[in-house]
Amino acid sequence: STEFTPQTTAFTSWIIIGLLAVSLIFLVRVLPSKVAQITDQPKLKEVVRALSANRPFVIFFFGLLCTGLASGMTAGLFFFFMDSYLDISDKIAHVGLAAFVISLCATQLWPPIMNRFGKHVTLALSGVGTICALGLMATIQPGSNAYPMMLTVFILSAITGSGVPICILAIMADVVDYDELKTGKRKAASYFSFLTILEKAGIAIGAGLGLIIAGYFGFEVAGINDQRAVAGFFVAFLGIPITLHLLGIILLLNFPIDARRHSIIRRRLDSLAQRQSRT
Repeated sequence: STEFTPQTTAFTSWIIIGLLAVSLIFLVRVLPSKVAQITDQPKLKEVVRALSANRPFVIFFFGLLCTGLASGMTAGLFFFFMDSYLDISDKIAHVGLAAFVISLCATQLWPPIMNRFGKHVTLALSGVGTICALGLMATIQPGSNAYPMMLTVFILSAITGSGVPICILAIMADVVDYDELKTGKRKAASYFSFLTILEKAGIAIGAGLGLIIAGYFGFEVAGINDQRAVAGFFVAFLGIPITLHLLGIILLLNFPIDARRHSIIRRRLDSLAQRQSRT
């Protein structure tokens, strides 16, 4: 069935554990071996100080923080929107599966767009698509049309949203190159580790904030909600996330490393690498 039960969760968890083991064995056998270079382990204060001194990273950090909090708030309240408001909780699996498949296929669309228009514009287009999807979600009303409309909106959101992680990773690589040119050290591991922490923390904190705000307005999962409670729920589910997404797009559009500047950074890094190889 499509019900969310403890048995469903347990069964799904065992499938994930099994697939994780198979994937790990595959990676160990396929990926090439390479001798790691032993370096000094930097202290946390040193890492934070180095990252905060990187101005492009600071702009990037706050832009991602906004979008991460927005995504967390929407994700934390999504189940209650489908269940308590639209009353189509039996269709959550259908919507989620369709969005996953479409998103996986749509990832192939964004690299050519990014090569043509640049990372900034592509990320902005993807973010605007997410905002439009959230806006359309606000127009969905309970009833017979709720499921097809929700499915349509989520498919559109999956297409537009799939470009975000591609652009984010590409821009982070530019940040790492800039820091290497500035400091002479390659700290890719620190930057990408911090990126992972930021993404997880943003979603977790955003989900908690969404639940707190909805609860503050008196929204009840299993009860009857008055106009104030429903309005508060939509403020937390869509209103604040749309605002945060818009703020994140503005910050990321002001990211200072464009294609021209990154090409200069790469030429200088390549030149330094050639000098070092000669010596």
